[in-house]
Amino acid sequence: MGRSCENKCTALFLIFLVQFISCGRYDFSNRFITSPIKPNPGEKIVILYNPVGTKLDSKENIMAITRLYGKKDFQQISFFSRPNNIIDTEEYLMEKVKGGYKVEINLPDTVAGFIVTFKNKEYTDDSDGLGYWVPMYNSEGVQIQGANAGRAACLVVSGWGSDLDMAKFSDTLLTFYDKEFNLYPEKKKDFLFSYLYALKKSKGFDSYKEIENSLLEFAKSEDLLEPQLFFLSSWYRSIKNKEQSELFKKRALENFPNGEWSQRERLSSFYKLNELGERLEFLNKYMNEFPNGPGLEYIRGVILGQYIQYSQFEEAVIFFKKLDPGSFSSYPVFNSIKNNVKSNSGNIALLNQILDSIIKACRLELKMPSDKKPVASVTQTWMRKKAIALASALEASAFVSLNMDSMNIAREQLEEAYNLVEGEDKQISTSYGNILFKTRNISQARKVLEKSIASGFQNPEIEKLLKSIYIEENNSELGYENYFSGIRAVSMDKLTKKIKEKMILESSVGFTLLDTKGNEVSLSDFRGKAVVLDFWATWCGPCKASFPAMEKAIAKFSDAKFLFINSRERGDEKLQKVISYMSENDYSFHVLMDQEDTVYESFKVAFLPTKIILDGNGMVRYKSIGFYGEQELLDELEILLPMIKI
Repeated sequence: MGRSCENKCTALFLIFLVQFISCGRYDFSNRFITSPIKPNPGEKIVILYNPVGTKLDSKENIMAITRLYGKKDFQQISFFSRPNNIIDTEEYLMEKVKGGYKVEINLPDTVAGFIVTFKNKEYTDDSDGLGYWVPMYNSEGVQIQGANAGRAACLVVSGWGSDLDMAKFSDTLLTFYDKEFNLYPEKKKDFLFSYLYALKKSKGFDSYKEIENSLLEFAKSEDLLEPQLFFLSSWYRSIKNKEQSELFKKRALENFPNGEWSQRERLSSFYKLNELGERLEFLNKYMNEFPNGPGLEYIRGVILGQYIQYSQFEEAVIFFKKLDPGSFSSYPVFNSIKNNVKSNSGNIALLNQILDSIIKACRLELKMPSDKKPVASVTQTWMRKKAIALASALEASAFVSLNMDSMNIAREQLEEAYNLVEGEDKQISTSYGNILFKTRNISQARKVLEKSIASGFQNPEIEKLLKSIYIEENNSELGYENYFSGIRAVSMDKLTKKIKEKMILESSVGFTLLDTKGNEVSLSDFRGKAVVLDFWATWCGPCKASFPAMEKAIAKFSDAKFLFINSRERGDEKLQKVISYMSENDYSFHVLMDQEDTVYESFKVAFLPTKIILDGNGMVRYKSIGFYGEQELLDELEILLPMIKI
């Protein structure tokens, strides 16, 4: 017994000693370092981080997000997708040790380098915007080929833990490429797509000649395949050489009549069809011609949704049973159910055959994914998308259950959906709060809605429902405004902090464009006012979805000037397209026609919609990309515009 106890104590002491030595041997004198300092591909390395002096100082649960990249751009499965050099992106919970934090990762043999971002739930340390960089070295301690260019290429693809500001860093990225190509001129062809993208963002129109020379050299290659022809066509179009763009497109369609480009050209005609019969006929012909053609999942989903729209539920089930699992898009089906199904729509119970099957498939996908994690996403983001897919299916099923008066089933489905999205979906929170209210779970309904608003997920339905609950609980609406303002203050404080972190101070580029009435309008005309530049196009769904909110913003913030810059418009008759769209929707926006995308390029815009906000001195103070909802847009402007007022 004594010997056993002695051995156990000795073992525990050795474990403690090993841990003490291992914790003490790390050097945290620098904010960031790796061990070894000059890692080789294929090694196991330790990432060390000392957050003192950063936003993460004294914070717990710090994560390291790593993006590993390769020695060249990789062509994606579809050549319509932008090539990139990403090998993997992942996040790791760091271990807190004496002096800082550490995490070990294994590097693949193919890696040329990686970048790291550190974050917790509230704050991010991205090393002032470009991440912490770790190039790879060979056995002689020399940096390997592709390390510099690969660094620039991997940053432009989102998902690495921060948002790259291309307007701010495009010149810097260009220096990474220049350093690479000066050392290894042959690497230019390996990074040509990503290099040209950075070059165009950095130099704008001044880059066109160099890009054209690169394209001329690239076109000399013998036996250009469809991806290379698409590359040439798209880049010639990007530098406004439509003639050459069309020539390479024609060559691709002629040389590859059954290729992916031809398939997409054929697919485009589907979007012009409205009648169910026409769409079914198109599907059959398209499948016969291209059995694995792009867009088939979407087409099948739209057709299934249209059967539901017309209350042809038996036909919908028959059509559905002919489809393989996962061979159709679910979202057109869910949208059709929520927009069209009513309690008197017919035998809506038939829809459960479709929805039960989708839910079963989503559960299986969440438990045992059938696909590989995208290299640009961390596992948590990838799995969250699968959880959202299941939550959306449950919400649609709950909608049917409600219309069948199956209240308890609907509540259970919505509760599961709500938990899956962790209360971070406005529509699901609304639906769940609503059914809790109807089933007299008043207190729980209130907590759900309060959490949604405090988290920044808000819409008019949530506000209306919360007010009803308040009145019922208090027998009066007296004091409601103060109560509601108190809840909103939490989300507004968080948003204020976020906006302050994203604010910038950059010189803007002056411009003069014609508006839709033919009048010249210059940015300098509005000196002394805050100006909101909203870059949009008639083909951009999120752009158009934001316009009702923008109408409210114009009315609410009358001291600011709102200019809607129509850019990246497709096809001919651009002006007429814009005028027709504005007229059909009764919008009175001040629209400027950026016919040649000159302003789009000069402000280095990368996505639509993008809003660029300038102060009264003409300085760029903020950039907002995308559209996330009416209230979010109005809240953002409500906080931002007073901050930049001169």
